[in-house]
Amino acid sequence: MLGGGPYLAYAIAGNAEIYTSTITNVNSFVEDREKRDINYGNEMSDDFSPFDLGLNFLVGYQIKKGWLLNFNYSQGIANILPKKQRVNEIKAINGAFQICLGYEF
Repeated sequence: MLGGGPYLAYAIAGNAEIYTSTITNVNSFVEDREKRDINYGNEMSDDFSPFDLGLNFLVGYQIKKGWLLNFNYSQGIANILPKKQRVNEIKAINGAFQICLGYEF
């Protein structure tokens, strides 16, 4: 089985876990971990734009009676940086690879 087509997405919620390591002198460093919500919008203080647009690709195979194995790839084409952060050629786009095992009944 082969498939593909466009996708349109709108982010409603998200969170991030950020790890940092800082070297304080020659023999020591400090590690920090922060969890926070992601802010969606188009202002300088926002993390990402909520809208995304891209293409989906799918290759699938029926293994035995009813069992399916799919490989999916989604490639964003929209810049998801907030509009007020877009300078020069800086872009952020989404991409995802998925492996799915399913049963058709």
